[in-house]
Amino acid sequence: MRAQFIITTFNTNTRKDIHVIAIYKHSILLFSTFINQIDKLLDLLLTYCPIVIMDDFSIDMFNQNSTQPNELKFFMNHYSMEH
Repeated sequence: MRAQFIITTFNTNTRKDIHVIAIYKHSILLFSTFINQIDKLLDLLLTYCPIVIMDDFSIDMFNQNSTQPNELKFFMNHYSMEH
């Protein structure tokens, strides 16, 4: 199973592109597989411009028994993302 991505690139009046990515992660997809898929996607995109990610990651960020919230935060920090 793979995550689903929809990518749109907008060119604003400032002549800067903005990538908007909508991501859906099915709840049965392993989180590590999901992160690897996003890594590969981001490697393909030109990163000279801002990226907005809209998500449905199926992650309970308040579940203290899960490692997924910390893995997601680590991933976001790796790419200098804000939430």
